[in-house]
Amino acid sequence: MSFDPEIGKLTQWQKGQARPNPSGRPRDPLRQALRLSLETNAGLAEALTNAIIQQALRGDVRAFREIADRTEGKSETAPKSAEECAVKVVLRVRREEPS
Repeated sequence: MSFDPEIGKLTQWQKGQARPNPSGRPRDPLRQALRLSLETNAGLAEALTNAIIQQALRGDVRAFREIADRTEGKSETAPKSAEECAVKVVLRVRREEPS
């Protein structure tokens, strides 16, 4: 089965038409509620910070990764695959004849 670029052309947004989503991407209500809670409760951000630090200290790798991502920034390089990390090993065997 090959790709047909004509499929869907009739339903695509055409230049000059009204925008299909005039109000843009809807805002995430959970994110808005969290931001409002953090802005109105002064000690909440500190309590959440202490909680995630305690989780990381107990060995929670996800909590540690979240702290590292927030403080150091996410890693820009993806982890290498096993094939990229492979090391070529050459083994040479030398036999000596008994004297």
